Amino acid sequence: MCGRFAMDDEVNAQIEAWVEQGNNLLDWRPAAGDRLAVTLPIFSVAPSMRIPLLLADTGHRSQRGVGVARWGFHPAWARATGPRPINARLESVATNGMFRSAFASHRAVVPMSGYFEWTAAPTGGKDPWYIRGDGVLFAPAVWTTRPTDAGQERTFVLITCAAADASGRIHDRMPAFLPAPALDAWMSEPAASAQHLLHTTAEQVAATLSAYPVSRRINSVRQLDPHDPTLLDEENR
Repeated sequence: MCGRFAMDDEVNAQIEAWVEQGNNLLDWRPAAGDRLAVTLPIFSVAPSMRIPLLLADTGHRSQRGVGVARWGFHPAWARATGPRPINARLESVATNGMFRSAFASHRAVVPMSGYFEWTAAPTGGKDPWYIRGDGVLFAPAVWTTRPTDAGQERTFVLITCAAADASGRIHDRMPAFLPAPALDAWMSEPAASAQHLLHTTAEQVAATLSAYPVSRRINSVRQLDPHDPTLLDEENR
């Protein structure tokens, strides 16, 4: 699974480049004074936080954009108090009733610099690890919208697969990462082809991953500053 990730300055540059390569369908830059403004970099993105997603109009590769979405999938038909999953399994995302419609027409990419996983510590508790690649990682996602008092809110879920290589030594699941050249195909291909694509590319990216231990400060979402870059510092233990 993936329960926390980071978006550094390199990710911010990738988002800017995505918009420049096509028409900006959805402007993610908030109005001045917006209390829900998204400010990158964020070194600890947690469930329920709002971040920018890379989006494309399915079937039109030249139509690109960036839109803000909250992490935790919550479709309009779901109860207000219902579950808000943060991960969807690649093996079933195209057929699961919760995600099937979004997988067919509302695909996205979450660019991240790396993500966190935890292992049981010999002395008790959980030890956090930061897992990263050779550069920006591209995690596939699907999104949906829900009416709110302020209009519409977009929410998303990350797609995960069986973990391999360095990631697999920490946890049995990982985001089903895409290599950069496959982003257009993921956004525009029919559902069956898009699912097959993830099955064939995730292991390629997994081979580039490495992991190192970080401070247990990351364990407490409420007590940390998500904009603190030292959250990614390696810690000896």
